[in-house]
Amino acid sequence: MAEFKAGDVVRVSPLKGPWMIVESCDGANAVCFWFDKNDAGHRETFVAAVLEAKKSEATGISGFRRHSQQQL
Repeated sequence: MAEFKAGDVVRVSPLKGPWMIVESCDGANAVCFWFDKNDAGHRETFVAAVLEAKKSEATGISGFRRHSQQQL
């Protein structure tokens, strides 16, 4: 079973639902929040086993890559 932590970006795997942010996780369940296309906020608890983590080389939820001081 996947172990998620606060701040992880996930979605319900079988449904390919919206990307959500994990607020908390106790191992078996994860409380997630997300915003819909009308900017309405939603919060729901999901069984962690049905969630998949976003796989990305970018860090954080914004999609911006983190740069070292030498690159700036």
